[in-house]
Amino acid sequence: TSADQPSATTSEAAPSSEVALPPLATGAVEGIFIAEEAGGPMQSLPEARVVQGRGIFGDRYCKRKGTYSVFRASKLNPGQREPGRQLTLVSAEGVEAAFKANGMAPLESLGTLRRNVVVRGIPGELLQSALGRRIHLGDEVVVFAHRPTVPCMYNERKMSRPGFVEGCWDVAGVSCEVLQGGQLRAGDAVRIEGGDPAVERIDEGKQSPGYFVRPS
Repeated sequence: TSADQPSATTSEAAPSSEVALPPLATGAVEGIFIAEEAGGPMQSLPEARVVQGRGIFGDRYCKRKGTYSVFRASKLNPGQREPGRQLTLVSAEGVEAAFKANGMAPLESLGTLRRNVVVRGIPGELLQSALGRRIHLGDEVVVFAHRPTVPCMYNERKMSRPGFVEGCWDVAGVSCEVLQGGQLRAGDAVRIEGGDPAVERIDEGKQSPGYFVRPS
């Protein structure tokens, strides 16, 4: 073993002084969804391969062929792509509560929301507050939440749910960068890291004026 690669024995004898912080929240993957092309039907997958720096293999955003895949520049690194358009997460409880509060009929499948990963067990407001945090999906995948996912009229019309944009504005999910890829399965644990968020790393991209402004 070289000097800069301590053996397992050495590591055990001198554990790291870094203390693991309790997670901000934990839950589970309820569903994994992709669409192969822009506007195409969402497919439910029992498991998927997540590609670092791209998204879920086979999904339109991993291929950069989604409705919103038009080049959107990074705010922190001009000339590069906005990193948060790779994978989206949404809270099942958050959306269900918003639909009920606004008198909208429940969806047959939460995949209709056109988000990639539906999470159960983490309230909508907690997931939305995860900006600047790493989120662990299963044992392998790690994503970073850059910005809220903005609900759109396109999806409101597609779902035939008038009031969706306004009613779900605060629980529409988060847009993430894939830091570490791997296999992801329905039922996998979800863990939002605790501690202070890395706000200096958040890159919401160069969006059009009013992009994050609620319609009302």
